[in-house]
Amino acid sequence: AHLTAQRAELEAFLYVLRTEPRPLCVRTDSSYVHKGFNTWRHAWRKRAWFRHPLDAEQRIHSDLWREVDVRLAQREPGSVTTQWVKGHPLEEHITEKRTTPVDAWGRVWDV
Repeated sequence: AHLTAQRAELEAFLYVLRTEPRPLCVRTDSSYVHKGFNTWRHAWRKRAWFRHPLDAEQRIHSDLWREVDVRLAQREPGSVTTQWVKGHPLEEHITEKRTTPVDAWGRVWDV
């Protein structure tokens, strides 16, 4: 498989789906995972995960997206959601309320 940052982000998302059975809201700074999960995946499935069906060209990372799709089908509809958050924020992003410490770093540290 072609290793990309997108693949790594998708692998992390799949890890959560594989290991956490409870309903989830996954916060991600990956537009690829967020948009792929909410929008693109449905169109990709309709095209049998091909980028260009007539050329039999598979969509990149289709192996992982197929697994995402299967795992989601095994859960209650709507029990998994994603929320896009700003990645790699600066302190000013938090001060200006463009993100929160929880969304930026996953938790709040006591100072």
